[in-house]
Parts: sequence; C-alpha cells; structure tokens
Amino acid sequence: MNTARETPVARFAWALTVSFCAVAAIVALAALDVKPELQRQGALVLGLLALVMGAYAARGVRRHALQPVEEAAALAERMASGDLSGAAVAEPAAPRHRLIAALDALREQTFGVVADVRTRTLAIATSSGHIGADQAAFSSAVRTQANSLESTASSLEELTAAVQHNADNATRGHELATSTLALASQGGEVVQQVVDTMGTIRGSSNKIVDIIAVIDGIAFQTNILALNAAVEAARAGEQGRGFAVVASEVRSLATRSAEAAKAVKGLIDNSVSAVSTGASLVERAGTTMHDIVGSVQRVTEIMTEMSAAARQQSAGIAEINRAITEIDAATQRNAALIERAGEPVKALHEQAVGLTDSVGFFKLGEREFASEADAQALVHKGLQFTRGRGPKALIDEVNKLDKGELIDRDLYLSVYSPDGRCVAHGVNSRLAGIDASNFKDLDGKLFVSDIVSIAKREGKGHVSYRWMHPLTQKAMVKSTYFEKHGDLILACGAYA
Repeated sequence: MNTARETPVARFAWALTVSFCAVAAIVALAALDVKPELQRQGALVLGLLALVMGAYAARGVRRHALQPVEEAAALAERMASGDLSGAAVAEPAAPRHRLIAALDALREQTFGVVADVRTRTLAIATSSGHIGADQAAFSSAVRTQANSLESTASSLEELTAAVQHNADNATRGHELATSTLALASQGGEVVQQVVDTMGTIRGSSNKIVDIIAVIDGIAFQTNILALNAAVEAARAGEQGRGFAVVASEVRSLATRSAEAAKAVKGLIDNSVSAVSTGASLVERAGTTMHDIVGSVQRVTEIMTEMSAAARQQSAGIAEINRAITEIDAATQRNAALIERAGEPVKALHEQAVGLTDSVGFFKLGEREFASEADAQALVHKGLQFTRGRGPKALIDEVNKLDKGELIDRDLYLSVYSPDGRCVAHGVNSRLAGIDASNFKDLDGKLFVSDIVSIAKREGKGHVSYRWMHPLTQKAMVKSTYFEKHGDLILACGAYA
C-alpha cells in the first residue's frame, strides 16, 4: 500500500478502487437477509465512503489528466497566436506532463528558428544594403567614367583629325623644303660661278693694271728720249731743226700717252677696287648662300623627321582612338551590366524584408531584440577574448562577420584605433582600414569621432546617435557602448 501511494496516480486509483468496493458492498448488503435498520445504516456508511472516495478520485483525475490537457491547449493557443515568449505554466513541485513538455520544447525550438531567421535576415538585409550602396556608387562611378570616356573619345577624334592635318602639312612642308633645298643648291652653284668669274675678272684687272704700268713706263721713256732728241737737235742747229720737230711731236705724243695711261690707270684702279669690293661681296654672298643651303638642308632633314614623326603620331593616335572607342563601348556594356546587377541585390533585400515580415507574426518577448546591457556584455566578451588571445586574433574574429563568435542577434563589434581608423567591423569588412572619424549620423553628428575622443579621455562610455535601420529602413536611435583596451577601442551599439 505504501508503494502504491508513492505517486498521485496510484493514490487516485486506490481511492477509485475503494469507492467501487464500497458500492459493491452496498449491493451485497442489499442482497443479504439482514434487518432493514442495519441495512440502511450500512448502506449509508458505505455510500458516504463511496462518495468521498469517488470525489477524491474524480478530483485527482481532473487535476492530473484534464488540467495538463488544458494547459497544453493554452500553450498551443499561445503558439498559434504567435506568442513564443514564455514557458508553459506549471506548479514547481509537480512533474511536467509529457504533452506540455513536448509543446514547450517545440515552442523553444520554434523560438530559436524564428530568432535565427530574424538575425540572418537582418544580416542579409545589412549586407545587401551595403552591396546595394556599393553597387550604386560603383554604377555612378562607371557611368561617370563612361561619360568621361565618351568626351575623351570625342576630343581624341578631334585630336586625330588635327594630327592628321598636321601630318599632311608636315608632308607638304617636307616637299617644299626639298624643293627649296634644290633651288638653294642651284643658287649656291650660281653664286659660286659668280665668285669664280669675279676672281677671273679680278685677275684680268690686275693684268690690265700691269699692262698700263708698262705703257706708262714706255711713255715715260719715250718722253725722256724725245727730250734727249730735242737737245741733240738744238745742238745740231739748222740741220737738226726737222729732227727737233719730230722729237717735239714724239714728246707731245708721249705726254698724251702718259696722261691717257694715267687716266686709264685711274679708271682701272677704280674698276679693280670695285671688282675687289664686288668680289668680297660675292664671296660673302657665296658664304651666306652656302650657309643658307646648309640651313635649308637641316630644315629639310628636320621636316623629314617631323613628317615621319607626324605620320607615326597620327597612326598612334588613330590606334589610341580605336582603343578608347573599344573601352568606351566596354564601359557602356559594364554600366548596363552593373545596372542589371543591382536588381538581384534589390530583390535580395526585398526578400529579406519580406521574410522578416513573414516571421514578424511571432512574438519573441524580451529576448527578441538585444538591449544596451547585451551590447555592453558583448563588448566585455570582446575584451575577455582580447586578453586571452590577443588583439590580432580579435580583429580576425570580428572580421569573420556572422561566422565569428562575437555576434549576438543584431549586435556586432566595431573596433577603432586611437586615430579614428576602423580596424575591424562585424557586418561590413569593407570598412576595415578606412578613416571613420568623418562618419556622420543622420543629423550630421561625428559619432565615431565622439567615441574615440571619449574613449581616449575616459576609457569607456556611451554615445547615442540616429541611424537608419538596415532592415526597416527607418531612422532609429542607436546607443553604443565602448571601452578602450591598449591601442584598440571596442564598440557595440543597440537600437533603442
């Protein structure tokens, strides 16, 4: 009996058995041949016993059979309404009914699935938002580049035409320089012939001067001879008078010859002087012409090189123009591809939002969203991680994004250096290495600069700012707790 009473179910079964036995005793008493008075008294006692035991058994059945079913139904109704926040209600001392325990386990598993879905959709929405922003920025940059390339291609086309025109002009200049060189060479030859002729004239003039000198000498000697003849004729007297006349005529002729020779000599001297001057000028003209021919020859060589360079330049620019045209076409295609690539990212973000809306039916209670205390706890967890494994391991762990252990629902760590540079980021690794001191919130507040300034001054603290929620795209207040550890500042923010 003691063993049977160890469990409530056994006790209620024993009471029900006693009740049935009492009823059976009443029936047996009615069948016995006893006095009516004793029969009534026995039936009353046994009836009361059966009633008491039956009531006790019914109460136990209701309490231990029907009540768990009602509690299970209430829990199922709460789950059906989307409330996954609380556990099933049960007396602390009473053992949990298997049905209630199973439903509560199902609720907890559903809670975990919904919470995980919300966390992952938030991560997807955040990542897709970053990708969308990067894609939009990249698309704008590519579009700007495409416009620049288009302008460059247009300018290069004009430059190609100008260079081709210059090449044509250089070719014509080369042809003119070649013709000029030929004419200058011919002119040089003519001037050289003139120089040679002037040299011959100078030599002939010198010979004439010599001849005039001889004639002048002959006239001088003739004059002397005429004087001597006149003297001798005077000595001869009458006999020499005729000879004196002849001598006088000869003297007169010699005098005129000397004067004529002197006049011719003066003219010849002037001619020789003029010829000498002309010869000097012709020689200078020849030298100048020679220099001109040399200069024209150098100009011709330069024009030849310019013409060749212009042709090469024209060919090179034409090739560049073709390459720029191909690059422009490729850039236009890339811009179109990037525009189309943004559509799946947008669709992914919309799917994440839709999935969040789908599981938004479920209510997870206080555990649904992380609090400021949870953010502070995650910072402390990061500090403990750093003390145990070092700063580099912390940076690597944070940059693992959602694959790391320093993630709690929508909470993540951001790590900054004392100069405001982002060292690691829990949801956007592209920010690592970027100067974050100029990051502004929706109101233009330099919140990272404030975090770094307070951390360097006080070691830890809170900074609140307005930020766009990555999933709902609504402006919300985000409170960030941070602490400084060595050369690192660990921060974690929670939406209020």
